[in-house]
Amino acid sequence: MGPELLAPGPDGPSALHLARTPRGARRAAWALLALFALLVPALGFAPWTQTVHGTGRAIAFNPVQRPQFVVSPIEGRVKKWYAVEGDRVAAGQMLVELVDNDPMILERLREQETLALQRLALAEGRVSDHERRLEFIKGEREVLVAEAGLRVEQNEAQVLVVLQELERARFDLKREELAYERLNRLFGSKVGEVVSKDQVEEAERRRDLAKAQVPLVEARLKLAGKTVEGARAQRAATDKRTEAIIQTEEAAVKSARSERASVRQQFNTIKTQLERQENLRVYAPVDGTVFRILANAEAGGQLVRAGERLAVLVPDIRPGAKLAPMARSRARAAGPVRAPRPP
Repeated sequence: MGPELLAPGPDGPSALHLARTPRGARRAAWALLALFALLVPALGFAPWTQTVHGTGRAIAFNPVQRPQFVVSPIEGRVKKWYAVEGDRVAAGQMLVELVDNDPMILERLREQETLALQRLALAEGRVSDHERRLEFIKGEREVLVAEAGLRVEQNEAQVLVVLQELERARFDLKREELAYERLNRLFGSKVGEVVSKDQVEEAERRRDLAKAQVPLVEARLKLAGKTVEGARAQRAATDKRTEAIIQTEEAAVKSARSERASVRQQFNTIKTQLERQENLRVYAPVDGTVFRILANAEAGGQLVRAGERLAVLVPDIRPGAKLAPMARSRARAAGPVRAPRPP
C-alpha cells in the first residue's frame, strides 16, 4: 500500500479515515461494557423471589377457627351495629348493641337483687344459729353422758365394797359358828370345867349376831345392784335422748343449709340477669371477618330472643397446599399465599 492511499485526496478523506469506528459507537460500547460489569455482581447480591405453584384448600382443624355464630345474650331489640358485612374485626371488638323490650327491667331486677340479698343474710343467720346450737348440744351431751357414766362407776364401786362386806360377814359367821361349836363341844365333854356356860352363851350370841348380819349385807348388795342397773339405764336414756336431740338439730342444720343454697342460687340467677341487662353489648369472640349479619337495626330494631343468632363470623385461618417435590426446596415457611382468581 503506497503513501498515496493514506493521504487525503483533493476530493475528500482518505480510505483509512473512512474505515475508522465512529466515536459515538465507541462510547456506547464502553457504556454497555461498564453496565454489564456492574450488573453481574449486583445480580449476585439481589434477592430473588420465585413463585411456587401448588394445589390445596383452606381448612380449620381447630373448632375455634371455624365459622362462628354471634348470639344474643338476652331477649330484646337490635339497637346499633358497629360492623358491616366484610369488615375485619379483632377479638373483643364491639359488634352490636342491644336494648331490652321492657324499660323497667333493670329497676325490678335491682329490687329483686336487694330482696334476695336480705333473704340470703337471714338464711346465713339461721344456719349460723343452728350450727352454734348443734355444737352446744354436742358439748352438753358429752357432759351429761360423762356424768351418767361417773354415777355408774361410783355405784359399781359401791357394789364392790358391799361384796367385800358380804364376804367379811360370811367369814365372820363361819368363824363364830366354829367357835360356838368348839366351845359347846368342850362344855359337854369331860373337860367341861374348863369352859363355862357363860362362854358358851357368849359364843352363841356372837354367832347369832354374825348370822343376822349376812342377810343385811345381802340386802344392801341387792340394793346396790339395782342402783347400778338404774344408773346404767339412766346413762343409756341420756345417751339416747341427747342423740335424738342432736339428730333433730342436724336435720335443722341440713334444712337451713339447703334453704341457704336455694336462696343463694336465686340471688346468683338474679345477679346474672342483672349483669346481662347492664351489659347489652356483644363483642367478637375471635379475630376474623363479618361474613353475614342476620339481624338488622332498622325500623326500631329487630326483635331477638336469648341465644338467637345475630351474625356469622369467619375466623382467620391458615391455608395449606400440596407442592411438587421439586418445588418444596424453593418454598419458604410462613410465606405469602395467593389464590388464583376464578375464570
